[in-house]
Amino acid sequence: KDSKPVLNGANASNYEAMSAVATEAGVVLGVSGKDLNELYDTVAAIEKLGNKNLVLDTTGADIKETDRKSVV
Repeated sequence: KDSKPVLNGANASNYEAMSAVATEAGVVLGVSGKDLNELYDTVAAIEKLGNKNLVLDTTGADIKETDRKSVV
């Protein structure tokens, strides 16, 4: 099975440029945010640009923060 690379690092401050690079390269875009609200808003903005090929990064500074960001 073929796998696609992930271009990780998109966030609220750079999502437009990162989305353009990922779309042009035909790769999945990794998106993160300081909290779930920022992640949600950033993903919504990227999807409005037409890119729905995304991986959401909910990693926190430690396991407790990661759990808090990942479990709703």
